[in-house]
Amino acid sequence: MALTAYQQQVQRLLNDEASQFFNLADLTVYINNARNDIARQSSCIIISANLALTSSTQFYALSSVTAPTGCSAPINARSIRISTAVLEQRGWQWFTNYYLNGSNASSSGSPTLWAQQSQGTLGNIWFWPTPNSSFTAIVDAVWTPIALVTDSTTEAIPYPWTDAVPYFAAYQALMQAQRYQDASQMLSLYNQFMRGMRLGVTPDWLPGNFPPLRPMQSGIDASLTLGGPTAKPASSGEGSVG
Repeated sequence: MALTAYQQQVQRLLNDEASQFFNLADLTVYINNARNDIARQSSCIIISANLALTSSTQFYALSSVTAPTGCSAPINARSIRISTAVLEQRGWQWFTNYYLNGSNASSSGSPTLWAQQSQGTLGNIWFWPTPNSSFTAIVDAVWTPIALVTDSTTEAIPYPWTDAVPYFAAYQALMQAQRYQDASQMLSLYNQFMRGMRLGVTPDWLPGNFPPLRPMQSGIDASLTLGGPTAKPASSGEGSVG
């Protein structure tokens, strides 16, 4: 969706189509904040991209992965392969205990293992053994989108996730205006849209392959979050088997 279309939708939600109370520059900031929140929560931008490995260099900044069109930075590596060989992923603590210490630390060759150190855009990807030549690693990563500046800026957020953008942007605008009750209602609508998107795009087959949503909850009733009302614990003996 183009920037102007987003702006118009946010203005309609705010009942401010003449920009009397909210200027377009601020709305653009809120729109881009919303797009980043959706990308983080839903992992809706998953794209494989190249990472150039060089001889004798064991770790690489996650941000070194070549950014696809419309993407800003990867925030999480999901899998890595070199040619047709899929590298085995290890947790960072396990990796550092067994492959960065002791006799394994000095090994070199074609990498077979990898681990991510730290989270988000400042993360690093470590390989073992240390590359002994140049390789091209294909990194399947979760990305954040570049900021929309004009209508010609590429939108990396795929439909139907774009439908939720105006609601989070309107929520931030209402928070800035200190209209907290209206903001709470808008945030609950955003969470409902996000839940609907996840249900709509997640296939019935192996749904566990897709991440659950973590709804924003500040300032809203817990019963309005994606998990629904808090379940009432069963009384003693209630629902017991046998």
